Amino acid sequence: MKIKNAGPPNQFFRNDASSSGSVSGPVENEDEEEEEGCEPIEDGAVIKNDNDGQIGTANPPPNDDILAGSTLTTDQSCDGSSTDGKWSWMAFFKEINIDERGSAIKTNPGLKYGNPAQMKHWKAINFFNYFVPWDFLELHVIPVTNAAIEESRVNKILTLPELKRFFGVWFLMSLHPQYSLDEFFYHDPRKDNKKNGKKKRKRDEFWDPPKSGKFMSRNCVKDILANLWLLNDPPPIHRDQAWAICPFNKSFNNHMESCFEPSWLTCLDESMVAFLNEHCPNWVCVKQKPHPFGNEYHAIACCLKNNLLHGTC
Repeated sequence: MKIKNAGPPNQFFRNDASSSGSVSGPVENEDEEEEEGCEPIEDGAVIKNDNDGQIGTANPPPNDDILAGSTLTTDQSCDGSSTDGKWSWMAFFKEINIDERGSAIKTNPGLKYGNPAQMKHWKAINFFNYFVPWDFLELHVIPVTNAAIEESRVNKILTLPELKRFFGVWFLMSLHPQYSLDEFFYHDPRKDNKKNGKKKRKRDEFWDPPKSGKFMSRNCVKDILANLWLLNDPPPIHRDQAWAICPFNKSFNNHMESCFEPSWLTCLDESMVAFLNEHCPNWVCVKQKPHPFGNEYHAIACCLKNNLLHGTC
């Protein structure tokens, strides 16, 4: 097979190929007369080896050991000429931007403040207290929740230690999803009021929910849950369905930036918050997720410690 002119620099051609002209289609009939002033050349891109019958490249990339003792210049040692006669593989690779992540300083994650000797003995609840922005909860969540409790005519004032206890009760109940809310505050039969005349269920090895009533009463948990608000600022003028959660996300990001130093290796991915109510603001359905229904957040996590350090809704 023959071609009339040399091809572009993205193909392999012999060094003696013509440096002018454009690629044309292959000549099907080799006996056909060539045009005047056009010297036919062989296609050096792919040839057939007569020895073993295999297909290979006519001019493989030059070996540095072979070129070390040769007198060829840089341009002459490349794969061939181009339409302008100045292109070469050496110049092509010089224009490629080098990925700087491989040469970055590989730093380890760490906490910016705290006693390292005590952190060695920390448990999950200690890290939870360290990473939660309690200032935002004290300035926004507690005042607006107390205002809602006052409007509901409940004689109660929520404080920050009581809010932490409320979170702890919910963490305890989340470990036992087989029980309802009322079952966690179920009293023993001997402590029940005998005036109601109801037969109480006895605890056994098959039904034994944790006794959350020793930490907080059932009415207190329900009052906080019914009046819990996240932000006391008015909604913006423009339409934003996530206006109540965005300030908390921003506060969490600022707090993590001030207390946590991530490693050199981070990961950006989506995270789903499972929620089955389709009328929830920004409710989406992502089929390939393990929990496809809910709210989707874009989060950055530290790959060495497996914890989130930045999130946006």
